[in-house]
Amino acid sequence: MGGGATLRLISDIPGVKYTEGRFLPYFFPDTFYEGNDPCIEARENWLSARRALMRTPLDRIGYGGYLSLAYQFPPFTQAQRSAAAPASHHCVQADAFKIRAVVLRADPVV
Repeated sequence: MGGGATLRLISDIPGVKYTEGRFLPYFFPDTFYEGNDPCIEARENWLSARRALMRTPLDRIGYGGYLSLAYQFPPFTQAQRSAAAPASHHCVQADAFKIRAVVLRADPVV
């Protein structure tokens, strides 16, 4: 989701059963590389999209890309975990937003 306008375009599509969005940044090497801070882009995108989520929520929302890259950036995964912590430390249905909050683990699941 590039911001509020993009999110509203997705959430306002008539006649679809489910609406789904992807947070930015995607877990790709152009953002997750040594010397870059993906938390900056994640925060900027969240701040621009959250009002639109309140107006017209999506049914599903999450991240996309290579999780192995995100695992190499513990400050990023910890920031996402902290943001989801008020809801729960598990995958939950958040009634106010109709979205699923998924806590990213900082360590790979074996």
